[in-house]
Amino acid sequence: MNQSSSNDEICAEITRKEFLSRMSHEMRTPINAILGLTAIAQQNINDAQAVSASLSKIDSSAKFLLALINDVLDMSNIQSGKMILRNDDIYFREFIEEINVIMRSQAMDADVDYNSVINGPIDDVYVGDAKKLKQVLVNIISNAVKFTSAGGRVRFVIQMESKNTEYAVIRFKISDTGIGIDKNYMQYLFDAFSQENGGLTAQYGGTGLGLAICKSLVELMDGKIDVVSRKGVGSVFIVEVKLGVSTKADKRSRVRAGQIKQNYDFSGRRVLIADDHKINIDIAKNLLSSTGAIVDCAFNGEEAVGQYLVSEEFYYDAVLMDIRMPVMDGLCAAKKIRESGRADSKSVPVIAMTANAFEEDIEKSKESGMNAHLAKPIDPIVLFTSLQRHMDNRDKLISKMILSADIKTSQL
Repeated sequence: MNQSSSNDEICAEITRKEFLSRMSHEMRTPINAILGLTAIAQQNINDAQAVSASLSKIDSSAKFLLALINDVLDMSNIQSGKMILRNDDIYFREFIEEINVIMRSQAMDADVDYNSVINGPIDDVYVGDAKKLKQVLVNIISNAVKFTSAGGRVRFVIQMESKNTEYAVIRFKISDTGIGIDKNYMQYLFDAFSQENGGLTAQYGGTGLGLAICKSLVELMDGKIDVVSRKGVGSVFIVEVKLGVSTKADKRSRVRAGQIKQNYDFSGRRVLIADDHKINIDIAKNLLSSTGAIVDCAFNGEEAVGQYLVSEEFYYDAVLMDIRMPVMDGLCAAKKIRESGRADSKSVPVIAMTANAFEEDIEKSKESGMNAHLAKPIDPIVLFTSLQRHMDNRDKLISKMILSADIKTSQL
């Protein structure tokens, strides 16, 4: 082994140790907050205001912890070559507004002036991975806000640079008046586990994975990230990605995020939940019961299949299925439901509600016959929206089956 290789390995080992130390700190901080605030809430159980304040802070800490975990999982997927981009319709103005809603709120809390503008013509719809693109842009804009002092400003400019029959090049420019980046650190800016100054971690938080993930995702989109920065003056990040061209027009009524909240009413709907963790079942049961749904529970896949088979046909409007369960896992249970031969075996929605969050897990869920894959921790609105959509589709299928049967009867 030559001296250069030895030095590279030593540097890599130091970087890994620094990352593990930082991760330990970053993860223990929100966990400590969650445990401490839970204790405070329990001590003040009769004080609604104190409990509400603790719950709000617990929610923030839990979301921060989830973001850390997602960063680590994303980097693992990227490094193993398992990161797969989706090709979905991106209703572009709505997509930009969703980002703006998030960032305006963050900027307001930090007393930073935030402004967003679309320069020139832009298509109604593009094709690409909206979730991953939003992840990149929110990460970079969030950094711009975080590293800009109160009274500073952040600008987000969107422009279509070019377009042909297959794809369009979209340019996103994020500029700030923040602390800037030292020129000697610029070459390491997109390295995994890297931060310019270890002391900044305590002040601003973070693992040093965000920009490395952004760069990898942008490159998967056949794009690039350029940065210009001056210490003490500010930074400019320019992201260019290729998005597929669509012939669709956005004819939907655009509703600004937060203007209208849908009230979900599942009164009389019967839902079967399968999960081996009682707390997870209690959470899902409480959420669904609040909408009027009638909920039955099973603690493994075999129990779920058994309850489904002994029920009347079309008794259950949906099945929520964990994947990893003892006795029989959720994938096997979903297959058995689909292969049961009952009149409702193909139409009953079976939705994965699981901690298995990788792309290959989603594909396995689809292969087993599941209609959707929701990753834990479950967002109630995402759960309700998915249930609403799939139960509505089930109702349409049942109506068609009844109509078809009536027609056949009338022809006899």
